[in-house]
Amino acid sequence: MVSLNRRQTLIAGASAALVFGAQPARAQTDAADIARVEAYFNRISTLQSDFTQIGQDGRTATGKFFLRRPGRLRFAYDPPSKILVVADGLRLIYHDAELGQTTQVLIVQTPLAVLLDSPVDLRSGRVSASKVDRRPGTLRVTVLDRKKPEEGSMLLEFGDNPLQLRNWRVTDAQGQQTTIALANLEFDMAIRPDLFRFDEKLLREGN
Repeated sequence: MVSLNRRQTLIAGASAALVFGAQPARAQTDAADIARVEAYFNRISTLQSDFTQIGQDGRTATGKFFLRRPGRLRFAYDPPSKILVVADGLRLIYHDAELGQTTQVLIVQTPLAVLLDSPVDLRSGRVSASKVDRRPGTLRVTVLDRKKPEEGSMLLEFGDNPLQLRNWRVTDAQGQQTTIALANLEFDMAIRPDLFRFDEKLLREGN
């Protein structure tokens, strides 16, 4: 007859084997899903969609989102918002016409680099995947800057089968969250190059 202590040891050992045996399989599944996300982005040349932005305080804004990989995007907000966000291939430019303020930062220093890199590399690139979460019909991948993880993260949510980007949520260094939800996505269409240049005249015209 196996003693109680011996039985507990056997049970603990079997449990550990199940846990540690599951880890390589989980790692392989995570790696496969990350590769799918990389391939998804790398297939995109241009993208256009409607977007809804939801801020930390619950306030919403809507508009049009334009993407041309590599390096270029535009958030054109609907009135009454007077905000424009443009990535011109090098810089991400945030312009608030109401306040008369313009802020610029290198794209590589922002979470949006994951949408704009060429190629997208979420395993060894600067912006890399830190977590994969699967739910029925949904795949979520959290990415962050490997060199500055304390500066925040970005959670990408995809519908699955087929894989398609639904939304992303950026969490900044202060824990403030902003969500961008996409709708009516269109791919591989011609997009005017001037949309990716910062131009106050275009902003005034509402383009």
